[in-house]
Amino acid sequence: QSRDEVPNIKKVNSFIDQLGEDIPSLNLSKPSSIERILVQLQPEKINLYNVSQANLIACLEKNISKSNVSILRTGSRYVPIVLTEKEQSILDIINTNTVVNRDGMNIPLSAICTIADDYDFKTITGRKEGAVIPVNIYNTGNDVPSLIKKIKKKAAEMKFNVYFGGDYFSGNQTLWEMMMILGIAILMLYFILAAQFESLKLPFIVLLEIPIDVAGALLVLYLCGGTLNLMAMIGMIVMCGIIINDSILKIDTINKLREEGYELTAAIHEGGHRRFKPILMTSLTTIFAMLPFLWGNDIGSQLQSPLAISMVGGMFLGTLVSLFFIPICYYYLVRNK
Repeated sequence: QSRDEVPNIKKVNSFIDQLGEDIPSLNLSKPSSIERILVQLQPEKINLYNVSQANLIACLEKNISKSNVSILRTGSRYVPIVLTEKEQSILDIINTNTVVNRDGMNIPLSAICTIADDYDFKTITGRKEGAVIPVNIYNTGNDVPSLIKKIKKKAAEMKFNVYFGGDYFSGNQTLWEMMMILGIAILMLYFILAAQFESLKLPFIVLLEIPIDVAGALLVLYLCGGTLNLMAMIGMIVMCGIIINDSILKIDTINKLREEGYELTAAIHEGGHRRFKPILMTSLTTIFAMLPFLWGNDIGSQLQSPLAISMVGGMFLGTLVSLFFIPICYYYLVRNK
């Protein structure tokens, strides 16, 4: 969009104030602004006094910014550092200095220049939608879809085009992508297990463990005050892979014992006895490896904490499921065969 299509800063601030009044629970931040002093040239008088525009600009730069050595940045303010013999405002500079015209005459700057105050945005972001004025909105408990609807309605009344973005939308997209990956992984796992066990029913025993383990991880995450984020979901996926591997090996061991001639109950007992120590060792080593992340106060530990919580909770419940629930399901599924 062109510069003329950028909304006036006063209108934007008025829009933000009205939103704050209509939705008091919102914590809104206004866009950064800056105050400027504009030295405006008057083309008619420049031509009247036969002044060269290039000489005029050079004269203004010489008198205003020649001794400007640096800029002091204090928060959102920018203060120029100027070296001068005496303190002068821009108005004094305009009133006391002259410029030489093409005829060699000294023309006062005040005769061909005016000074005005300007209050505008400090920065304007350009995107594919055009010029964008970012406004940070911190929601404090409102329903996000209804909140978006209210903001769009208010923006339409003031003829604003609004675009939404941030952690809420990227988080939803990430969650959807993770769910898609998990669904594809489960489907592929089923076909692999069906080929390995040569059965269409036995893979369901292993897949049945996934929602139980995930429920355990979510319960522990809730009790610890954590949130369901990307790291927590990665921990659940890793945890499911470890626990499912134990269950697969246990069922495979029972199947091999039955092929050797063991009776169903005896094969289940012997398979559980053979796989007890490996399952327990796998679970304990994983749980103990995650514990340091739960008590660390450094940035890395805080980042990995949701992953560790979900893995510890899921591994604890998943170990019990692999040891006791899987054999029971196996017995009731194949006892009539």
